[in-house]
Amino acid sequence: MTMTQNELITALRDQLANAVVPIDGYAVKELTVELANMKQSVSEENGKLRSFLKEGLKENQLNKKGYAIFRALYDASRSERVDQLRTLLPLILYGLDELGWLEHMTDLVSEAEGDDDHGDHPDRDEHDGGEIDPDEVGEAMDGIEEGVEDAGDGSDETDPENIPGNPAGA
Repeated sequence: MTMTQNELITALRDQLANAVVPIDGYAVKELTVELANMKQSVSEENGKLRSFLKEGLKENQLNKKGYAIFRALYDASRSERVDQLRTLLPLILYGLDELGWLEHMTDLVSEAEGDDDHGDHPDRDEHDGGEIDPDEVGEAMDGIEEGVEDAGDGSDETDPENIPGNPAGA
């Protein structure tokens, strides 16, 4: 037996009327409208935040992706941050040393400053092309871990979780 469209609608209404959870259609509509208004407000605020960030990056000559890495570290918990830096710093040192990134970076800086001479520069660190000394990396990591240890008074001023206004805090 097939139902007509009207019979199907009537059957669905009967089932809804007998539903375990009564639904107030007006309240659902009100909630939906309020959420739409809030979504618009959030979109406007997000636009302001993006504009603020873009201007700040430009004003401070910061690379967008580089700053995103910094923000991720800033927003991480203390233990996550130390663990990430434990891996990130040796990777950066490897890139600077083994892959010749430091030399490439200083060449780009020289080009940007209009210096056509890519030879010795008084401010340029010597690059010996040698391997990374694990002891030096370990010492650097010890310094990082010391930098995020407690100040001794129960607070940790270097921990972003303790900086007012940081979303990782609270």
